[in-house]
Amino acid sequence: MIDASELKRRVSLAEIVRERVGLKPGGAGRLVGLCPFHQEDTPSFTVFDDGGWKCFGCGAAGDVFDFLQKAEGIDFATARRRLAERIGHVEGNGNGTKPKATAVWLREKLAAEGWRVAAEYSYGDSLRRVRFEHVSDIDPQKQRPKKTFRWEHRDGGAWLAGDGGTKPGLFANDAFRAGDGDALGLEGEGKVLAAGELGIPAFSHRDLTTEAAAALAGRAIVLWPDADEAGSKHASKAAGLLAGVARSVRLIDPPADLPHAGDIIDALTLGYDAARIRALMAAARPWQPASETSDPTGGDLPRIARVEDLPRMHECGSAEIRFTVEPFLVGGGITLLTGDAGGGKSSLATHWAARAAFDGVPCLVLDRENPLAIVRDRFARLRIDDGPSLTVWGGWHVEEAPDPGAAVILEWVQRCTIKPLIVVDSFSAFLRDDENSVKPVREFFHRLRRLADVGCTILLLHHPGKSGSDYRGSSDIKAAIDAGYLLTNLGEGRLDVMRLKPFKSRVLADDVVMRYDDGRFTVDAAGPVRTITESLAALLREHPGVATSEFEELASSRGIARDRARRWLKDAVAAGKVRVERGEKNRQFHTFKEGEPDGLF
Repeated sequence: MIDASELKRRVSLAEIVRERVGLKPGGAGRLVGLCPFHQEDTPSFTVFDDGGWKCFGCGAAGDVFDFLQKAEGIDFATARRRLAERIGHVEGNGNGTKPKATAVWLREKLAAEGWRVAAEYSYGDSLRRVRFEHVSDIDPQKQRPKKTFRWEHRDGGAWLAGDGGTKPGLFANDAFRAGDGDALGLEGEGKVLAAGELGIPAFSHRDLTTEAAAALAGRAIVLWPDADEAGSKHASKAAGLLAGVARSVRLIDPPADLPHAGDIIDALTLGYDAARIRALMAAARPWQPASETSDPTGGDLPRIARVEDLPRMHECGSAEIRFTVEPFLVGGGITLLTGDAGGGKSSLATHWAARAAFDGVPCLVLDRENPLAIVRDRFARLRIDDGPSLTVWGGWHVEEAPDPGAAVILEWVQRCTIKPLIVVDSFSAFLRDDENSVKPVREFFHRLRRLADVGCTILLLHHPGKSGSDYRGSSDIKAAIDAGYLLTNLGEGRLDVMRLKPFKSRVLADDVVMRYDDGRFTVDAAGPVRTITESLAALLREHPGVATSEFEELASSRGIARDRARRWLKDAVAAGKVRVERGEKNRQFHTFKEGEPDGLF
């Protein structure tokens, strides 16, 4: 009978849990997911790398035996037998013999549970690793069938389940074995074989051992991590093993147009070829231990070696607010425009882009939402055309619109003398992940922020949330944007009168009423269109002799922050526009000076 501690060591708890629920990295040494034992919307089930698990929602916890017992309603002996079968060990049958599980027997058992053989990966003549994919269960992260792996070894003339106690060596493709040049390290055998079809020497760095690393002695290694936290950790661990063995170790920064947790398979799906992948290898950055200073942009040396080297803020750019489309789109900012489907947000965004293009601002629309016929009809209605100053990248092109942070977009931005406006239609189509999950949302907006930091104006289209919420998804969305507007169509079934409500803005304070007629958007003169500064000035006109605290209260009732009102009042006094009279207990009362305009200060 195989020892229980040996079973815990050889059986992957995470692999067993993943056959029931999805798991994602949740910090150092842990994976998280929805609890399989109770209904929940927020992941509270945690798998630890020491072989234990716990649900912080229902309190259930234990080891791999406890999980299997609870998940399948079986006793300890049955759980022990099933775990033993997973590694090819079958308990005695009562007559003193211990039959060995054949590979065929185990495959048939898995087939009955919905698993089919997807691939076999040879580790020599006597050992192979088999990938099984489920016929119906889909991995929510990668939108691929869920997978699991089993080892099979040859004993005499038969293939048996389990690794037979054999330590696997290095898995590599034929191109790797044929030469001794640069080698690409990928996380998994299937990716290695995919690289081999392009003639790229590659090996698997997943679960790399010291013995397997020895086969890479003297070679120049480039590691391509999966585009998530777990992939980065796996690659860093492999790099640490290779640092003293390989001639050099470099890391590829996963391309921005890959989805979350994306890999070379996703890259090939997006149209990458051998030349493009070799270009990624050539641009890979030298690996450095985490304790050493490294350059996340990929250079050999840090671009800022000392804190004292940082330039002063006034050397980096003007503090003056510039508008790409006044007063709605602030240059170098990220603006979110939400609205119901068919409510006019794509038409309004296109109208703004056309206005910017007319003013000489290069404009690019990245569209994963609309077919060509719809976009052409919209342009015809608005009486505009695409061209050098207004370009649309849609799904009708050879390649679909890339991620805003893709290399091709960054290269275009760098060539633009006047920094461009980029319209992204829509957030959900480009995120390709859970809108309520903080990590992918932050990663997406980080890529947008890098564009905004170099002067780009970003207009991101999205949908409103339920129950009257201004937007759908994580609260981090509002924190990441500079301005947000909710567009509501007030017409009956067609574009007519629309209300643009700012739910986050440093410029607009009031709703804007817009009219759409015969392909043109106009601001309703009767509608309230005021900047925050203009609103505060009007407020003071309406309440002459108002005290500071009362003025702040009035501003707050109109949706303007108290500290913003206080700063405006202080600046107005300092500019000589407002007269201050003192009353009892040194209270200050404010009134516009005669003849002073109530405009901008």
